[in-house]
Amino acid sequence: MLFFQLRILDEFKDFEEDSKYRSYRPVPRGIISLEELKKIGIGTVIIQVLLILLIDVRLIFFALLIWGYMFLMTKEFL
Repeated sequence: MLFFQLRILDEFKDFEEDSKYRSYRPVPRGIISLEELKKIGIGTVIIQVLLILLIDVRLIFFALLIWGYMFLMTKEFL
């Protein structure tokens, strides 16, 4: 599920570039919208939080670290 979330975040990060240079991809073609991807991404986070609560609430610390890292990956630093 984490890899799927990374792919969703990458679609947001690269939308402009993909629209210019990779118009064959699903998001620039309009097969799926960024809004739909956003809803799916939020859904995956909800599922993960529910699983964490079922398994062991202390895992939320690691999930927050991973989500923080994923957020930083969406930013262009160069």
